[in-house]
Amino acid sequence: GALAIDWKVVNVSPEKHRGYAVQWFTMAAVLTVFYFLRCSNAWQLLTGRENRGE
Repeated sequence: GALAIDWKVVNVSPEKHRGYAVQWFTMAAVLTVFYFLRCSNAWQLLTGRENRGE
């Protein structure tokens, strides 16, 4: 026969869902900024340092 699964109902408040959403969107924003600074010369421009390939 088929596999019978009895899923329990989980009651999670909307506040917890919003908390997870804020957490993940914040992490995505931080990683995007880090990626941008790492993959471009924006960090060097912000700090005033220039790498002339020496």
